[in-house]
Amino acid sequence: MMSMLKTVQIVPRIFFYDTKSEKEKEVLVEEHKNKQVPIWEKSNLTLTEAAEYFNIGEHKLREITNNHKCNFVLFIGTKRLIKRYYGD
Repeated sequence: MMSMLKTVQIVPRIFFYDTKSEKEKEVLVEEHKNKQVPIWEKSNLTLTEAAEYFNIGEHKLREITNNHKCNFVLFIGTKRLIKRYYGD
């Protein structure tokens, strides 16, 4: 007679006891969302930020960075970032 064995998978359960209320968590999330880094502390700038920082038009920056030999531009997908330290 064949006995049927039941396999049981043991999953560890970890409980985190959070002392913060939901309202406090929401306030922390909102504060984090509203936090902005100043332009002079960023290492990579968007086209708009770089235009303000270097006092060059966005169109001219786009024209300069279209060159494939341009070594101070960083593409992330279609997003174009300008390396700030190269311009200083």
